Amino acid sequence: MKKIVYVGFFSLVAIAVLASIFSVSNDEAKMASMASICSDITKKSVKSPNSYKLKSLSAVLIKMTQEQKDGVLKSERYEDIKNLIERDNASMMAGKAFIDFEASNSLGVSLKGFSMCEYTVLGDSWIPVDSVTIDDKLLPTSDVLIASSGEKVGSGFLWKARYLLYKATGKI
Repeated sequence: MKKIVYVGFFSLVAIAVLASIFSVSNDEAKMASMASICSDITKKSVKSPNSYKLKSLSAVLIKMTQEQKDGVLKSERYEDIKNLIERDNASMMAGKAFIDFEASNSLGVSLKGFSMCEYTVLGDSWIPVDSVTIDDKLLPTSDVLIASSGEKVGSGFLWKARYLLYKATGKI
């Protein structure tokens, strides 16, 4: 009898957790992944990555006007996919992630910092990091490309779970 009660209890907890994860919207999951990737890039870019401590993070998605879309599509960076975007009428949004952190400088003194990452959100599948600013210093494009290689912004199950984790820990 005790076994049935335990199995029933854990089943209810599992169902509640899964229901919570599935209730997170795709946009909330994208924002969590943008903020997480921004945090990772920031950590790789500070003087002492081992001393990096994430304090808080947030992100926003902003719908682009047609004028803004046209400006982005004029960039050489998007030349290869310009026709695809126009043909499929893919949605385009601007994304920004904000990170408050602490890290030590080269002398070991703990300092507070702020970073901001900007993204161009193209549809649901491709979200490149456009720029990273740490304490009002723009990282060179080559550093951003290196630091963000292999990072993929998404809105899947794991990002939804991470969004809930950030919410539960008060980081977002």
